[in-house]
Amino acid sequence: MNRLPLKGVRILDASRVLAGPFCTMLLSDLGAEIVKVEDPKRGDETRNYQPMIGNESSYFLSVNRNKDVVFLNLKDEEDRQRLYYLAKKSDVFIHNFLPSVEEKLGVEFETIRSKNRKILYVTISGYGRTGKRSNLPGYDILMQGESGLMSVTGRDEENLARVGNSTVDIYAGYLCATTILAYLLSGSLRNQRRSVKLDIPLIGSAFYSMPFLFGSFAATGKDPKPIGTAHPGIVPYQPFKTKDRTIMIAVANNNHWQRFCKAIGRNDLLGDKRFLTNELRVKNREQLIPILITVMMQKSTEQWLRLFRRTSVPAAPINKISDVMRDREIAGFIDKKRVRGNRMLFPKLPVTVNEEIIYSYRKDPPEFRK
Repeated sequence: MNRLPLKGVRILDASRVLAGPFCTMLLSDLGAEIVKVEDPKRGDETRNYQPMIGNESSYFLSVNRNKDVVFLNLKDEEDRQRLYYLAKKSDVFIHNFLPSVEEKLGVEFETIRSKNRKILYVTISGYGRTGKRSNLPGYDILMQGESGLMSVTGRDEENLARVGNSTVDIYAGYLCATTILAYLLSGSLRNQRRSVKLDIPLIGSAFYSMPFLFGSFAATGKDPKPIGTAHPGIVPYQPFKTKDRTIMIAVANNNHWQRFCKAIGRNDLLGDKRFLTNELRVKNREQLIPILITVMMQKSTEQWLRLFRRTSVPAAPINKISDVMRDREIAGFIDKKRVRGNRMLFPKLPVTVNEEIIYSYRKDPPEFRK
């Protein structure tokens, strides 16, 4: 087995809920040693999120593998000293307390840096650590709304929708992990590391995930609008009903368009002046899509998939989780584990090194012990 690249890196994780724990789970999958700090009375609040597996939250289990846990009441001086002792031995300290709270708990930057002059001090916030909104709570659904992400998600402006995953939290977790790795690498390359104060705001993470939406606004001066499962700038790039299910088509360029038209037996569309380029297909979307809807109803999803895969037309089924687990080829990216006797599913870290997948699951998520 390949040696995990972060073996020996120690992270003290006082974050809760999703963005921080996802970040540290990613780093733990790469070999970092994580000590998770939880309140001794209630633990991480996600330990009570539904649904449950046995008497444990599937939500908590899903992002806290490969971690050890210590239960500390940071309002208690003795427990706070225990935290400082752990900070002295750590490379990274991460939390998502509000600025008004971190000082009360004695975990602000200057205090932690006084215990360890080389520690990376990392916070995840809603709006950053300064400014009028710095002490407002940051939750994924609020960020999806305020960032503008929700304004383009849904069928139309009257039927907006939250992205089904807590996507802003996950984006922030990835950005946080990437930034930590960059500073660890920087210190290693320079053969020196000094304490740095980092913050990853959720609102900025949401913006960072929306580059082409801001580009569209800059180009047109108009707000992008929700168009369901279609794409605002590529046609056809959307789902179509078939005889039995639904299939996703992604005709991203003119080569795809030529192969697609030949595969569906509609060579006549290739010569139609309304659809010669993607720009024209976007402009004449309302004329093209009804034609394709009729064509796609002529075969089953499986029949279309076989045809499209044979002719190199980008297409995929729209799966439910149960469909994913029945697909032997892609289900290999999911670990099936028993956690304290209960069946749990964990997406694997999808990385191979020298053609060998990194085995990311080494330790069950920690139990809550009062």
